[in-house]
Amino acid sequence: MNDSREGGLAGIAFVVLTLLWALLLATADRPSYNSSDAAVSEFWSDSGNRRLLLLAALALALAGVALLWFLGSFRVVLRRAEGEPARLATIAFAGGVALSVLLFVKNAIEGGLALALEFEQGFTLDPDVYRALNAVFLGLLIHEGFAAAVLIGAASLLVLRTRVFPRWLGWTGVAVALLALLSWLIPGLPLVVVLAWILVASVLMLRRPAPV
Repeated sequence: MNDSREGGLAGIAFVVLTLLWALLLATADRPSYNSSDAAVSEFWSDSGNRRLLLLAALALALAGVALLWFLGSFRVVLRRAEGEPARLATIAFAGGVALSVLLFVKNAIEGGLALALEFEQGFTLDPDVYRALNAVFLGLLIHEGFAAAVLIGAASLLVLRTRVFPRWLGWTGVAVALLALLSWLIPGLPLVVVLAWILVASVLMLRRPAPV
């Protein structure tokens, strides 16, 4: 299996696992900032909710692994097309690595809380601590949008210069990168189109012929 095909499969796995994570979080119906202390305590005291969040954390952790695998192959494809010193390919790769790091840190927050409450005897969660950590979670989600903008923006400029992928992927990528910069206004929503772009890029990688 060539690098491009491996990366394409990894990119598709990343998108699927991330969507699974989002679905599990939605199913858990986590308390919001405005939820009462009683509602927060009731949610986290439910073992079923904690186990659902642990499953979500596992899905996102595997998504992070798949993203790194995708990035390794994606970088090879971009760098081969750009040639040395491969500035845009390196910037795109760096943005992708930053995205994966933010993803892992974000995942550790609720996954870690669920793990501690499920297995540590006598551990209790103060509702205000949960709200503070939830704010950090939101901040990491916002910064994921900026990292994704670097990844997709640099890759799209390279596509437009080299036509390593169809030019329409480059133009749509520029639009997606600009939209991802709006994460601070609408946290999380731009990441939907980020996932769509990565999915399309992954499919195109699958269809690329092996290098001679």
